[in-house]
Amino acid sequence: FLGGEPFKRTDLVEIAVHRTRFLANQYDKYPRFEASTNGLLDHRAQGFVRDHFSSIVLSLDGREKEHDHHRPLTGGTPSFRRVWRTAKALADSSVALSIRCCVSDANVEQMEGIAEWLCGELRPTSICFEPMKQTKEADAAGLQPPSPLPFARGYMAARRRATREGIPCVYSALSEQPRLTFCPVGKDTFIVAPDRTVRSCYLPRRHWEAAGVDMRIGRVEENGGLKVNDSAVQRLRQMVRDRPRCRRCFCRWSCAGGCLVAETPPGHDKAYTDYCRRTRLIQACALLEDLGMEKQMDELLQDEEAVRRLWNNTDDRTLSEDR
Repeated sequence: FLGGEPFKRTDLVEIAVHRTRFLANQYDKYPRFEASTNGLLDHRAQGFVRDHFSSIVLSLDGREKEHDHHRPLTGGTPSFRRVWRTAKALADSSVALSIRCCVSDANVEQMEGIAEWLCGELRPTSICFEPMKQTKEADAAGLQPPSPLPFARGYMAARRRATREGIPCVYSALSEQPRLTFCPVGKDTFIVAPDRTVRSCYLPRRHWEAAGVDMRIGRVEENGGLKVNDSAVQRLRQMVRDRPRCRRCFCRWSCAGGCLVAETPPGHDKAYTDYCRRTRLIQACALLEDLGMEKQMDELLQDEEAVRRLWNNTDDRTLSEDR
């Protein structure tokens, strides 16, 4: 369950969960329930999640000061203490708790400290650091997305700290396994929308239609049957092959070009974006670290000229196409 905030309508979530469990039992299946949430759950909702959900992705943008700066409630009142109660309740349960931390220019320098704190206090299944998207609400709050270099430095430091604690640190733009698309359809996953369409995008339909992309791959029929269009799935999976910006980038098969709607829609500019710069640098650092070359990784992150060369290189191939 995702949104928006799915637990604004806990009653609908409960109906869906109980109905699914009833139907699954008829076919001797055991369903798994997962949700992304802002953590503003009351005691009853916390209990329901603990009883029925397998995993939760909880948005928590750092310690109290950092989180409240990012996520005040209506009227500017703080939200951290309510979210923290949910976090502790789930951390002390059988639910696999993953933390998603949004990073802006306000908390980018605290990423390593946030990772250390989360590992010590919650022992989550994983920690995901994601750069903030530019919005009018963020502008009004005086928040900006982090610059690529500080984010990469912070992420690699946080990853190193979390790894020492045995906790994976994730940057969702990169995958350790080759993938054809950033969308869920690349992992044989699909999204069912309220209008019964089956799609590979959680964004509102108007967003991807404005970008010139059709993310529909099927439909749930009136009788409950599921109809998936194989050609639509293959079309989405093949789009990474046709992205001019990605064609000669060494991250091509790990980031798959990013979001088809927001990052690389049809007709996108060939020049690297901040998304590309951030992803290229983190991928290079992760490769060095995985090869046991931590010293070289640290040197790269401190060498701004080398970073610029990495960002500006438009052809990462080791062999030309005619060879």
